[in-house]
Amino acid sequence: IKTLAEVDGPNVRIVGIANTTTIRAASRSLKNTSISAATSVGEAMEMLRTGNAEAFALSRDSLAPLMAELPGSLIVDGGFQHTGIAIAVPKNRRVALTYVTDFMESAKASGIVRRALDNAGLKNEKVAPPAQ
Repeated sequence: IKTLAEVDGPNVRIVGIANTTTIRAASRSLKNTSISAATSVGEAMEMLRTGNAEAFALSRDSLAPLMAELPGSLIVDGGFQHTGIAIAVPKNRRVALTYVTDFMESAKASGIVRRALDNAGLKNEKVAPPAQ
């Protein structure tokens, strides 16, 4: 399996973590495969190791560190659920909003965000574009 399209095949068994948005999104998006729920990451990994599943539906940031436990594994391009990371400040706190916005724009422009993603094993994740 090398592509998301190949994941959605009739003979592909996917495991996800029970009661998560990821497994619900996989169930909605992947129509030709079978999806099983595991109670933990450890149980899901064991299903992969023992051949009871061919793919693991989990967020990229959570999958990346697990790849070392499954030699030859890869994270396919694309996805069926997309989430973003946001920073919130209390309403009517303009100084805080300006500070956070300036900090994030500077961190993106200087490469700090890129290096942080790379160091976390998320080399394929894109850095958000500059604010408009």
